[in-house]
Amino acid sequence: MSLRQIFVGLHKQVARMRQLYQIHGHIAKQQQQQAIQAPWGATTVGVGRKVLLRVPRPLPPPPVTSAATTWREVFRGILGLNVLQEARRTTVFLRRLAVRHGRPVAPLLGFIAAFLRESKTDEFKTNAACGAAREDANEFSKANVDQQKPPLDLSGFRKISDLEFGKPLGKGCNAAVYEARMRQTVDPAPAKSYDLAVKVLFNYSNHSNADEVSRIFQNELLPSRLRHLNIIDVFQALVDEVPRLPECDRLFPSALPARLHPEGLGRNQTMFVLMNKYSCTLRDDLLKRSKYELSEGLAVFAQLLEGLVKLGKENVCHRDLKSDNILLVKQGESIARAVLSDFGCSLNSLKLKYTSPLIPKGGNRALMAPEVVNASAGLFSVIDYSRSDLWAIGTVGYEIFAGFNPFFEGIFKLDSANYDDTRLPEVIAENGPLNNLIHGILRRDPSKRPSPSLAATACHMMLWDFPLEKIPTLETVRLWIMCLCVKLICGSRQHPMHRALLATFLKRCQLTEIMEGWKLLTVSTVYWQNSPNSHRPDSF
Repeated sequence: MSLRQIFVGLHKQVARMRQLYQIHGHIAKQQQQQAIQAPWGATTVGVGRKVLLRVPRPLPPPPVTSAATTWREVFRGILGLNVLQEARRTTVFLRRLAVRHGRPVAPLLGFIAAFLRESKTDEFKTNAACGAAREDANEFSKANVDQQKPPLDLSGFRKISDLEFGKPLGKGCNAAVYEARMRQTVDPAPAKSYDLAVKVLFNYSNHSNADEVSRIFQNELLPSRLRHLNIIDVFQALVDEVPRLPECDRLFPSALPARLHPEGLGRNQTMFVLMNKYSCTLRDDLLKRSKYELSEGLAVFAQLLEGLVKLGKENVCHRDLKSDNILLVKQGESIARAVLSDFGCSLNSLKLKYTSPLIPKGGNRALMAPEVVNASAGLFSVIDYSRSDLWAIGTVGYEIFAGFNPFFEGIFKLDSANYDDTRLPEVIAENGPLNNLIHGILRRDPSKRPSPSLAATACHMMLWDFPLEKIPTLETVRLWIMCLCVKLICGSRQHPMHRALLATFLKRCQLTEIMEGWKLLTVSTVYWQNSPNSHRPDSF
């Protein structure tokens, strides 16, 4: 209780006592006047005779209380004793009133409970099943975090000379990738000892200053804070002098410093990014086998969409997604682990102020989303990248399932700036759900595309055999979720990658998304069948 409240309470109690004193004084004065007018013990009643009556004595004046008694009463009111007594009397009164005039409410409560049981129980149970699935998936992920950890102890890695470089794994416009190993862990079998990959960035314009080089290439370090199953594992990065690397004179002579090549334009120092070594790129794997089977392709495509979900949650856009920037980890005949890599063109925001045409929009022009390609520079122009990466992954879906990308190869060679989204080629003949998913992702209007989370949910529904033939009920969804939980917990014979992918989905499964995913996979089939402008050839 504040000091102000104490003074307000004191003022009210003093005013109340003054009023009581005035009332008692007025009553006593009236009684004294009446006693003076009539003699004590007698009054006149009737005519001609006198009757003696007893008159009550006048009320005594109010007792004079001391100052201590007055302040005690005041503080009793302030401390709430009077309030408690009043509340107790009110409670007793209401209890007696309820006993006398109350009516039974049990039938009404029973009716309400029955109504809630009929209308809300199924939805409540289904949401509870989704919540239990998320808990089981989180527990499974915590128990299987070894695949996210570096394969070696890199605490002794301080300079680039601590690594031994092997053969080059790839080369792009801005970097080259080499296989490497720690020098203190040299194995007699060199083919199996290179379990790391080092990305050597090309530094043309920056000075040989570690702080400045780190600031310019900071996008390369974004995956280090995006710890996810389907995003590349970046372990460490450092800035050091460029050494003489194997086949560097043939692969990138212009990126070398002048001390290593007479025609080199590069700086003496650059950034080296230490990563996990992967088997191959998605592009290389597709060149060997043309296309994937449906189940294997759905598993890879679902992993790519799960990676986009993680990027969206972290407000990161890749801006250069293509099959060359998707890496695979293959272990025998099992499902491959797919990860998003090469974040050199990434943006740590989903929106970009495009005030000048000199501002880069992204990477590959052929796989830029329509809203990015058609953006015009202006004072208030802003490019929204929230669903542009999803569009690029949709084009990669053609490569996975159909063996070609219609936006830069094949007989179509569509242009993302002006293509007609109602005349897209068919992905797989007589597979309506998959065609609806890919075509929905490739809509020109980004507001009509599904979100990455919804697209990933729809892909999982096809992968894990959700019954798409009829309208789903809450019981159908609940049973499907329960079966997936049993498969996650008891499926020890399955490959760990299958279970990890299933856990990734169950950690974020929602009832509303499952219902919307069914609509995305099935309802739009009627649109494609009834559209007069649809042109979907059977072969290419």
